[in-house]
Amino acid sequence: MKKKHIELPNDGDNDEAVNKEPTLGEKLKSARETKGLSVAEVAQRLNLRPIIVEKIEADDFSELGGTTYVRGYVKNFARIVQADPDDIQACLNTILANDKQPNMQSFSRRTTRQARDGRLMLLTYLIAIVLLALLVWWWIQKSSMETELDISQPTVEEVAEGHQMLDQSTIDATQANAAAVNKDLMTLDNPLPATHSLSAVPSTSVNNDAANANNDIRVSTNGDNGAASAQSTLVFNLSGDCWVKVTDETGKVLTSGLKQANDTVSLSGQAPFAVLLGAPQSVTVSFNDQNVNLASFPSGKVARLTIPLGE
Repeated sequence: MKKKHIELPNDGDNDEAVNKEPTLGEKLKSARETKGLSVAEVAQRLNLRPIIVEKIEADDFSELGGTTYVRGYVKNFARIVQADPDDIQACLNTILANDKQPNMQSFSRRTTRQARDGRLMLLTYLIAIVLLALLVWWWIQKSSMETELDISQPTVEEVAEGHQMLDQSTIDATQANAAAVNKDLMTLDNPLPATHSLSAVPSTSVNNDAANANNDIRVSTNGDNGAASAQSTLVFNLSGDCWVKVTDETGKVLTSGLKQANDTVSLSGQAPFAVLLGAPQSVTVSFNDQNVNLASFPSGKVARLTIPLGE
């Protein structure tokens, strides 16, 4: 007869099984069953999925998030199933004793950094929008100024320069006339040969020649030179608005002002003529029925010329 080998249980194993402390999940599960609640009912009260409740009872807290969430869910679970809060808190302290907080701090730092970066980006966008608005405003102002500018009108500097040139021409002509009158007055003191004749401007007496030397007297000792100088003609045909100013050799201003498009201006005087054109591209000029070439004067610039051009 064979002997049966009977293995008796180890007393040490029995003591370990008897003295084994229930885990946190086991305590919560036991309290739930004692309370007569199902996993679904507890999950509904906690606003969690049933699988999460099962993981808590299995001591698996990996899907609950950080330490703060674990403590909150476990305490609410214990309150629902009326488990011993002190016992549950002691188990929580044991389980979470080695849990580290830097994760939450790192999340907080990341949130702070994201908020700071968001403010910097907002400030950058604001500066870019302001710069763009300033650029658009500057462009509109520039376009408006260019539109309102009338290039047919001479500038203040150009008008002043034209007046200065005219005044200088007038002074030179007056001085020349005064010198001629003084010479003629000296000639009047001596008898004139029979072949010569003295001609003076009508309505001016010899006794008043010295007093009116700088005004309108014209005296000549040469009969040939006493004849009136030949008159020349200038004709301006305008295709657009243009400022026109013409001064003849004697300094007389024949015309000065803005001429309208399609106007024809005919002038007569002693050549050469000093001509100022605000928009030479809008004018064709003829001198004694000969066209004057204005191609050398750029468009949009005030043209100053002497006609005939060879003068």
